[in-house]
Amino acid sequence: MLIGAQMMGAARGSCPLDVLSGVANAAYGLRRLRAAYTGKCIRVRRSSDNTEIDVGFVGNSLDTVTLLAFTGSGKGYVTTLYDQSGNSYDAYQPTAAYQPLIVIAGVLQTQNGRPAIYFPTNCFLALPAGVGPASGGSFSVNAVFNMSAVGPYPIWCLGQHATNDIYLALNSTSGNAGNILYARFSSSGYGGGTVNSGNIYNTLLIQTLDYVAGTGANGYLDGVAGSATIPALQTNVYTYGSINGLSSGPTTAGNAWGLPYVSEFLVFNSAVLSAFDRQIIEHNQENYFGIAGA
Repeated sequence: MLIGAQMMGAARGSCPLDVLSGVANAAYGLRRLRAAYTGKCIRVRRSSDNTEIDVGFVGNSLDTVTLLAFTGSGKGYVTTLYDQSGNSYDAYQPTAAYQPLIVIAGVLQTQNGRPAIYFPTNCFLALPAGVGPASGGSFSVNAVFNMSAVGPYPIWCLGQHATNDIYLALNSTSGNAGNILYARFSSSGYGGGTVNSGNIYNTLLIQTLDYVAGTGANGYLDGVAGSATIPALQTNVYTYGSINGLSSGPTTAGNAWGLPYVSEFLVFNSAVLSAFDRQIIEHNQENYFGIAGA
């Protein structure tokens, strides 16, 4: 385990992006991820009258007092999850029927005591083109989530060539609960790596995926490396140009995905994170979310 001052500072609660050498292309979360970020966290629509407000932070935490006072005893739907990287790649969902929730019946949605966004069936947040990596490029993606349903449901995917062709996704199947990493090609099926043989459902997880252009991808679940490498992606897999929903899947409804809670989602699309940076992020998330093993 790394025990340097930089690692220990990150684990004790620094804004995670402030202690990295790498620069995030997009950063989504329900806490302040970068100290210099002065914008809001989320935009919320309340069920009682469909009024919307932006909700910011108190210190580095989501302003839950303002949020719950606004929603009252009803529901709070997330219409926008603001990008804290400084690149303005805000996640959005203008269609009410597809908006995920952060408050249900006046109760804040949480995972391990921290705010989380709940994605019912068919709900998703779309991201603008430019969030995902350039065609053929290397990248890293990090997510904190809870997959609450059994089945071959991706939590997120990177790039599409056509509406239903998912080329890179975090996934799990009911047949092998430890299989969490998949790449799907239009005709060659799936390739995956088993991280562990335990049940990964209904528990908050930290997932990091590193993809090296022309080589393949390696994944980490709560800091543990997968046992297999996803094969290299074919050329031009990112022509769709976005990450399609923090609940994942195509940016169209009609699919029952993994019904997850998503707490944090980071994209680094210029290069793969160094091992040191990856461990800084994972230790910070372990500390903040109370997840063991990262």
